[in-house]
Amino acid sequence: MFGEITNAKLLGGWTLKLEKADKLPQDLVTAFGNLFGAKFGGSYVPMYYVGTQPVNGTNHKLVVERTKQVSGGKTIKDFAVVTINIPAGDFKAEAATKVSEEDVTDFVLRDEIEKGVKKALADFTGANHKPILELGEQIVKGKDYHFICESKGDYSDAEPYLTRVAINNFQDNWTIDQILRL
Repeated sequence: MFGEITNAKLLGGWTLKLEKADKLPQDLVTAFGNLFGAKFGGSYVPMYYVGTQPVNGTNHKLVVERTKQVSGGKTIKDFAVVTINIPAGDFKAEAATKVSEEDVTDFVLRDEIEKGVKKALADFTGANHKPILELGEQIVKGKDYHFICESKGDYSDAEPYLTRVAINNFQDNWTIDQILRL
């Protein structure tokens, strides 16, 4: 549907998987359970498997849904990007470690695309899409930029959901090319 991303922006030799997290490899399921299992006041659920990176074993990047308690006993849902390392030879994923966890608010668009991406997203009606992870670029009629976005309907009590969005820039005309709900 989206075509091949030829210039992945995930630096350092990442291989993009770009699939729902319902069929993760067993070692990653075990590692995730050990690292994010029972958390006081919240939970983590893998939603999207972004990719892998060979580094002293394998790093796995996931987008997770977080459910957490906030003041007043209210529960909120949001998303985070997590990276898990499973060391080489750790076939049972017992020594896996959490490399990082990034709040979606930590993501910053590259300067050279920020204005165009924000304009394209502002022109879309019915839902708000906030990029939380840049996946890469694709040369088409102009250039497509691919993102994972935290999306939310225009009404105030809408629950956030994940989308994969391609934004096209052709002759400095920035438009949404495709949106796929994940």
